[in-house]
Amino acid sequence: MLLIGALLFGFSLNGISASKHKITKRKYPIIKIRRKAINSQKFKCNKKEYTVNYITNDKIQLVEESTNAKLIMDQVVVDASRSRYSDGKNTEIHIKRNEAILTRNGNSISCEGLK
Repeated sequence: MLLIGALLFGFSLNGISASKHKITKRKYPIIKIRRKAINSQKFKCNKKEYTVNYITNDKIQLVEESTNAKLIMDQVVVDASRSRYSDGKNTEIHIKRNEAILTRNGNSISCEGLK
């Protein structure tokens, strides 16, 4: 009888230790995403600052810093020395190294790069 009781007690302890290692599904699982750094460039155009975020090889995001207005622009032309992006409506930007020309509603503004 004592032997049977010891065996039952051993099995119950084994069941408890096995339940400690159960895999449980979390309600809010941990997400492990490694995001790529986005290359960006800052320009000053007539006292306004703009940031160009290079999203992909042919798409940028133009952010006006004072209002936080954001435009997604597609690449229109690529040369060896410059790139031109447009939102397809009334805004274009020509970027050549550390200089840019921003055109809005037909008005062109010269921009200089910031560090």
